[in-house]
Amino acid sequence: MLKIGTYGCSWTAGTFETNYECWPDYLARMNKNIQVDNYSTGGLSMQAILYLFEKNRKNYDINIVKITSQIRHTFIDETFEIKLENKTDNYKCLAHSPEILTFNAGGHNKEHVRGPWKARNTMRMYRTMFENYNDDYATVQCQALAKYFKHKADFVFCHRHKHLYDLPQIKDVIDFDEFVVDDGHHFGPAGANLEAQWVSIRLDKIIKGLYNKR
Repeated sequence: MLKIGTYGCSWTAGTFETNYECWPDYLARMNKNIQVDNYSTGGLSMQAILYLFEKNRKNYDINIVKITSQIRHTFIDETFEIKLENKTDNYKCLAHSPEILTFNAGGHNKEHVRGPWKARNTMRMYRTMFENYNDDYATVQCQALAKYFKHKADFVFCHRHKHLYDLPQIKDVIDFDEFVVDDGHHFGPAGANLEAQWVSIRLDKIIKGLYNKR
């Protein structure tokens, strides 16, 4: 069975409100002959996506990365262990990890802080980060990471940041606003299903290329 690793933020992991239905989930549903392992979780920065990608990419035949926005920062505690949960016979996702602390422009809710983090400290960290945020500094780093992913992964795309990354974006493929269900521009099940169909077409081309090399 072909093994596929997927990496990203909540645009790849799904959200609580959508029962974590996401394009990797639907990709596995429509391709029963592949194993999809999803190393995504909400709020991850590009640097955190890189960390999970580097830790796991060599275990997979194909790696797919969905780029996130540049206005983020993630802390990963040294006690963090990468664990996957079985969801179906051919789909696994990253287990909830309180050792991961995420900051983004959408705000920070200290009530959600768990694990090794102290809420008072995280609020101070959040304020310091965004009081001193430098968009150009963050954008240059994320653009460099996007180029790295293009070199190392088998397929890389973005949600709606084509102007930053010069990558294929799902916003160009489907009627984006029709399928967005919240202010974070997340898709509901119907949008995730369409996104998976689009990725599946790309995946077929990648698989053919692999077999041709053999």
